[in-house]
Amino acid sequence: HHNFELLHKTFITPFDRHDIHQLTSTLDDIIDLINRIAQRFPFYQLTHVPEEATRLEIFKVHTKGMPIAVEAERKRKMVAAKATKGGVTVETEIESGAEDDDIKSREELLKYFAKKTDGYVGADIEAVCREAAILTLREDINSREIYKKHFEKALEKVRPSVTKDVERAYEELQEHFTAARAKQMLDEKPGYMG
Repeated sequence: HHNFELLHKTFITPFDRHDIHQLTSTLDDIIDLINRIAQRFPFYQLTHVPEEATRLEIFKVHTKGMPIAVEAERKRKMVAAKATKGGVTVETEIESGAEDDDIKSREELLKYFAKKTDGYVGADIEAVCREAAILTLREDINSREIYKKHFEKALEKVRPSVTKDVERAYEELQEHFTAARAKQMLDEKPGYMG
């Protein structure tokens, strides 16, 4: 709008006043469009990778209502028989079932996975919970409970999205955009910016 005032104050111009007015109007429309687009950009707030306690709370949110089996699977003894040339049979006992009998409650199970998921953010944990449910249904469509083994398999499929390198990069960005840096940027601001 300042350009229009200057245009009306100027008596001699190398261009026709109508052309200048049209050019100025077009530039003003472009600047308005740029401002509207800039307002649509989301602003990101850099946060730290969730600590174990936070991951536990995220697990609680995403497993709320999920039928998680917290009872340890019973150990079963399986006997494998092997025939040999001499007619002697060798029997080997194999135990199968739960490896961690110390997990006795839903809370303990979620704490166990909160410890195992260093580098996982909320979206990763949500994906782990969904994947565990999907794996359960793929195993048995009539299954009513999700076991620890399903979460273990889900962790194999869903990898953490924040590696140590990414976390370091976030920390560097955060240091870069601290209040002191923002003040310094204001002090160095060129005069032509509004």
